[in-house]
Amino acid sequence: MIGHSVMQTKTQGIVLKSTKFSETSIVAHIYTLDYGMLGFMIHGARSSKAKISANLFQPLYLLDIVLYYHDPNKLQKIKEVRSNPALHHIPFDIGKTAIGFFMAEVLYKTLYEEGANYDLYNFLKQTIQKLDQEVTHYANFPVFFLVLLSAYLGFFPRNNYAATHPHFNLEEGYFTDEPMVEEESIDQECSSYLSQILEADFENLENITIPEDKRLLLLNKFLDYYRFHMGGFSRLNAYQVLREVLRS
Repeated sequence: MIGHSVMQTKTQGIVLKSTKFSETSIVAHIYTLDYGMLGFMIHGARSSKAKISANLFQPLYLLDIVLYYHDPNKLQKIKEVRSNPALHHIPFDIGKTAIGFFMAEVLYKTLYEEGANYDLYNFLKQTIQKLDQEVTHYANFPVFFLVLLSAYLGFFPRNNYAATHPHFNLEEGYFTDEPMVEEESIDQECSSYLSQILEADFENLENITIPEDKRLLLLNKFLDYYRFHMGGFSRLNAYQVLREVLRS
């Protein structure tokens, strides 16, 4: 069997998950610009004398990384890393923190492919920066993010909403004249809100007014939409915390 050579290289990355490996070490899962999803072993990151601190590997942190790249199916090693650009609000605003954990878990469970996807990476980086710096009314942001991400995952909904087609079909991905069974469709009122979000951009998203109960129902239903179109998309640990934050 031919082994993989090790090379020192640079890339950018978005932290999706980090877990304790030992008393002093962590494993971090990072979506990178040039290699897609990679796992990293960071020895000594939890030590008081750490050269590379575990604090750098919080959900959605944007990193510049110098790594020793080898077999993508094995854990990589980091030589140098820095936060760039630094996040100023996501780590400290409770609402944005909850959304950040939610986004990171969704991405961890949906980004399987190895290799570069520059359009997707740049979309994610831009979205994180907008949430961090620009978004002030973020109640609609979680479902808006899911809608935008679905385009890169291959199942963006068709917005054919009309008075004659007011029910969104979760399995088919478009609006129909008659509702399916409850598990396979979104009710008429939430379907109208979904249609508005499908037409929205970052600038006018906050102008869409959705009652709290309907917003949470729409978010839950759009997660069901992901389950229809992505095998193995399991329930999210961050979802319940996000629901409580959006209710407050």
